[in-house]
Amino acid sequence: MEATTLTTFQIVVIDDEKDTADSMAMILRMLGHEVTARYSAIGALLAAKEICPHFILLDIGLPRMNGFEVAKRLRQQNCEAVIIALSGFGQDADENLAYEAGIDHYLVKPVELFDIQALFEGDTDGIG
Repeated sequence: MEATTLTTFQIVVIDDEKDTADSMAMILRMLGHEVTARYSAIGALLAAKEICPHFILLDIGLPRMNGFEVAKRLRQQNCEAVIIALSGFGQDADENLAYEAGIDHYLVKPVELFDIQALFEGDTDGIG
């Protein structure tokens, strides 16, 4: 049996639904990642500055400042993390807005953990 090398990533999960963010963070921690959960747009911007994560899982439907605006601001503060949108909005226009805002990948809820893991590993072929 061959040994597998698992990569540990720094991940920030942003969702205004605390239970959703905490559940995702817990699952990702169980997979061996270092995860921080934040529940607001401002929390997301501060966490990205403090932690400099590899990945950001970003809810689009945040109050006051939506995920599109958060992504734009993250890119303005030179955040180089891979931003993965987790959205309840599934229209092509929403996806286009995401890419224009600097989001790297756009997943529509409910999201499969397998799809997120594939993105962490750089595999975009098997998504969906």
